[in-house]
Amino acid sequence: MIPLEIPVALAAGTDTIALAERADLRHDPFHRLCTAIAARLDAEFAGFAGGHLAPMELPAPFEAGLRGVFGRL
Repeated sequence: MIPLEIPVALAAGTDTIALAERADLRHDPFHRLCTAIAARLDAEFAGFAGGHLAPMELPAPFEAGLRGVFGRL
């Protein structure tokens, strides 16, 4: 397990949080870190279609993923 210091406000569970990444970046070191943070916070770690420009390049799949996450928060 990655040792993490979680801020008190987040650890208290009073805030709602979801972490997200590009669905095709599962091999990236960022994925491992976010997986560990999500596990420690009992939060969702969602994958979305596309990258930084997904809202413009893939609006329908990006919107569907975002609505799904927001619907579960």
